[in-house]
Amino acid sequence: MRRPSQRREQLEVIAETLRLKIKKLEDAYFERVYTIAETARQEVVIPFCDKHQIAFRAGNGTCVLFTPGGNLLEYQEHNRALHEWSDKGRAGRVIRGAKTVMATINMNVPCYTDTMPAGFPGSGGLGSLMDDYTPAGLKTT
Repeated sequence: MRRPSQRREQLEVIAETLRLKIKKLEDAYFERVYTIAETARQEVVIPFCDKHQIAFRAGNGTCVLFTPGGNLLEYQEHNRALHEWSDKGRAGRVIRGAKTVMATINMNVPCYTDTMPAGFPGSGGLGSLMDDYTPAGLKTT
């Protein structure tokens, strides 16, 4: 007959084994998500930024597109366009045809764990996992 301490130790070993298996699955998931984010950055975000001469920044679970002058570009669904905003309000520049890039960077990334890798913002959108990008030669303020 096992002693209670032996059974407790056995259960602790089982629990640790299961935790390690789940951690391995999570690590593989996060690695794949980051690979997908980089593919989306290369194939969607960078060409869009190059075409329109705008910059992309990500961090703290979010991402933004902005002009060389540092004005935010806000997506408006009704006309599928990015509208430039300054601290004084609407600044005038409108970039049409932004639906695909916005759908890509705002794509939900499910995360069901408290053991996320450092820097993984959870469901902040695929764009939040991408590296920043500024087109070559574009000067930003």
